[in-house]
Amino acid sequence: MKKDNEKNKNQDDIQNKIIEVLDEDGNLIKFELLDIIEYNSNEYGLLKPTSPLDDIEEGEVALMKLVEDNDEYSFEVIEDDDEFEEVVDYMEALQVDDEIK
Repeated sequence: MKKDNEKNKNQDDIQNKIIEVLDEDGNLIKFELLDIIEYNSNEYGLLKPTSPLDDIEEGEVALMKLVEDNDEYSFEVIEDDDEFEEVVDYMEALQVDDEIK
């Protein structure tokens, strides 16, 4: 699901773990924030839809970049395919490390 400049309501929503974003059609979609991953001085959110979505299969999560601008936080689609793949590879490496321990 492609979204442009999705914004959560405010920092409190991150702490409450429910994130509201607007899709490209202006529809409000709620996600549960599962985790925030730090990679290369950036933060990325793992987001699970709170209700079924056409573009996300059951059990799948969305990976979005967390951006701060003047104390306003937003989750944005990772437009750069290389950046997206690097973050996914990093997360997979973290899972392997956790399984080894």
